[in-house]
Amino acid sequence: MVTCEESTLKSTFSAVLLAALPGAALAVATLMGTAAAAPPSPSGPAQTSSMPAAPLGPTFPSSVDLNGMWDLDVAALASGPKPKSMRILFLQIGNGVIGMLSGGEGPVPVGAAWLKSESPAAPEMKVVVVQLAPAGGIEWVESTLKLQDSEHLIIGGWMHFGRSMKRTEPVERCDPHGTLHGSAEEAFARGQLYSMVFNDAVADACWSRMSAEGNYEPAEVHYAYALWKGIGVAQDTAQAFSRFQTLSMRGSRFAAYDLAQMFATGRGAPASSQRTRYWLHRSRYLNAANVPDWANETAAPCDLANPQGVNAPRAFVQGRVAYQARALPLAACWFQVSAAQNYPKAKMYLGILYGLGLGVERDPKRGFAYMEESTKTKEPFALLYLAGFYRYGVGTERNLAQANYLERVVLEDFPNGMQMLSQVSGATEPSMQDTALINNWLGHEFGGCPTTHARLTEEELAACDRAKEDSLMGMIMNFGRGTHTMEQPEEIFPELERW
Repeated sequence: MVTCEESTLKSTFSAVLLAALPGAALAVATLMGTAAAAPPSPSGPAQTSSMPAAPLGPTFPSSVDLNGMWDLDVAALASGPKPKSMRILFLQIGNGVIGMLSGGEGPVPVGAAWLKSESPAAPEMKVVVVQLAPAGGIEWVESTLKLQDSEHLIIGGWMHFGRSMKRTEPVERCDPHGTLHGSAEEAFARGQLYSMVFNDAVADACWSRMSAEGNYEPAEVHYAYALWKGIGVAQDTAQAFSRFQTLSMRGSRFAAYDLAQMFATGRGAPASSQRTRYWLHRSRYLNAANVPDWANETAAPCDLANPQGVNAPRAFVQGRVAYQARALPLAACWFQVSAAQNYPKAKMYLGILYGLGLGVERDPKRGFAYMEESTKTKEPFALLYLAGFYRYGVGTERNLAQANYLERVVLEDFPNGMQMLSQVSGATEPSMQDTALINNWLGHEFGGCPTTHARLTEEELAACDRAKEDSLMGMIMNFGRGTHTMEQPEEIFPELERW
């Protein structure tokens, strides 16, 4: 029996599938610790380096035909909590049967195996099914399947199913170089059957690829995972990353989890703690109620001409999703569409992209101009990154006095100023005691300055910065022991994290 924590239902789709393999345990999503901690990788079947050219998998006749769609008779269930509906796709090949959740509600996600047997289909047979474990999580337990007639069966003695559709496609073998014809859903079920019953990772990858061509999301995620890990197919981390990016930006929670793993481990994508947190939290809203708006945001292909007339806020949101997926050219396109409609936050992101050369050709002066323009609405992160441009001399001459001044504006004018500055500086937020010390330092260091920053002249700014190298940033960095995000661009997220 294989058990797992309940949180695993929100983990990678491939992990749910691989849990049914002999001797494999279902991985538990534990990325919520330190940002540097790498998430666990699910166990998988034996790996192969390339796809063989020969046809794959055994095919044998069977006296009982379970193939097709079967719907749960909800009305026949006993009183108590009931699913609204449950549809199972049964597929049998040789000495194996699999039942995949095709729709409705169940203890596994749509597209995952709910039932399997390593025995030929028979009027009465032993099977194992997935159910919720008493202590939480899910587990495979022994059960029975009994045919009442060719169109009705009972599982576990109480779940009555009626066949709603017979499979019409002929049983065939997977051509590694072929294309999909027929049902993408059934192609994916065949892959699961070969993997779980025959322990054939190569056939699984072959069928998953074909199913992914039909845009069946569970197969798309599963095949991308196989590419990333090299399970049943030649390892291709670049293609896996591209697929996870596209699926995550489209809204897939399972792909979001796998994308978080890539950012956490730095294998196949540049390591990024903040992107790990973002995509991990998005993945945790699988099947959850009251999903926040940010977790449902998506990004589509972009055209600078904006023929569809996407408005500035919507263009900005798509740019931000693409930025977090590190699809930087796509992000730049959407930010430009938004900035063309004078959206300040889009200009702030463009300042970062052009200033540091992320997804666009590096142009520090253009980046500085965008960032300076975005501060006109007193956007706090724009002020802090403009301070960073002055501090590091990006697109302008290095000016510590102006950098300290802008940082002080944020600390004085915004209740979360210290949190924002700590996030930008890459430091942990100072404790209350450290904050008091910093404020005391500010009082001494700027003691001769007017209390209202708007009245400061350039000469007064210079006088206020009596110890340039012992700047406010130096104080923050000393307490937080961090590295400014200008020096680690993968950690730049110029907004307060909402997750």
